[in-house]
Amino acid sequence: MTGTQPVQGSRPYRKAGAVIVAAGACWGLGISFVGNVHATRDPAARLAMLERHHSLWAAGQFLAAAGTMAVPVGFARFAQSIRYGPGPPRRWPPARQLR
Repeated sequence: MTGTQPVQGSRPYRKAGAVIVAAGACWGLGISFVGNVHATRDPAARLAMLERHHSLWAAGQFLAAAGTMAVPVGFARFAQSIRYGPGPPRRWPPARQLR
């Protein structure tokens, strides 16, 4: 999809919404791999949790990072679907006319 072509379909925002929800779920799953490590206040207990579940923690970090990266992509696609949604494409005035 380029910046000048409209998104096809009558509800182009559905794919963007699905990306946002899936990315949020991916992030939530990633941070929950090691139980209450984020809510534990005692540093020694937190370190013990992380050392016990090191591989889960590492996998969770990748999932959380993927979710964090994908949410803005979903919102950008949502903004494009609203901007180029059904109807004639809008013509924006040149920047020099906006001053």
